[in-house]
Amino acid sequence: MALSPVDLAPYLADPDSEAAREACERVADSFVATSVLVVRDPRVPAEANQRFLELLQRYFSQPRDELRRDERPEAHFQVGVTPEGTEVPLCAAPDSAPDWCAAKLAALSPAAQPARVAGADAKWRFFWRLSDGAIFGDPPELDSGGEPGTRAAAEPGTMAAAEPGA
Repeated sequence: MALSPVDLAPYLADPDSEAAREACERVADSFVATSVLVVRDPRVPAEANQRFLELLQRYFSQPRDELRRDERPEAHFQVGVTPEGTEVPLCAAPDSAPDWCAAKLAALSPAAQPARVAGADAKWRFFWRLSDGAIFGDPPELDSGGEPGTRAAAEPGTMAAAEPGA
C-alpha cells in the first residue's frame, strides 16, 4: 500500500484556507484508511529527514539485548522501545474483542471494517514522549529519561547511542 504524504504548507500558510481544509481532510482520511500519517513539512529540510531515517535504521539494527535496555514495561511501554510480540490490538478478533469494541466493529459497513489481525503486533517501535510533564502533569514514570545529551539519552542502548559519535 502506497502512502501519499500530506503537505502541511497550505495549513501553515493559512489555516483557514480551502487548501488547508483539504489537507486536514487528507489527514483524517489517512488515519481512517490506514492508521498511519505521512506528512511533508516545509520547515524540515530533506537532509534532516534523511538523518532521522538513518538514525532509526542504526538504532533498530542494534543487537536485541541492547535494544531491550530501553524497554520500560513499568511505564506500560509508553516511553522507550516496545519489542515485537508485546502489543495485542484490543479489537483483534471478534471472539476476543470486548463487547463495546465488537459492537462498534459490527456497526461498520464491510468496506469500512478494519483488517482482522491475529495475535501480537510483529513490529518494534520506539516511543519518545513529547510532552513536558510539568505542564501536562504526566507521572514521573513516563519521563523519557532526559533531553538529548543527558546521561539517560546517551546511555548505550538508547536512541541517542545510535547517533554518530554518541
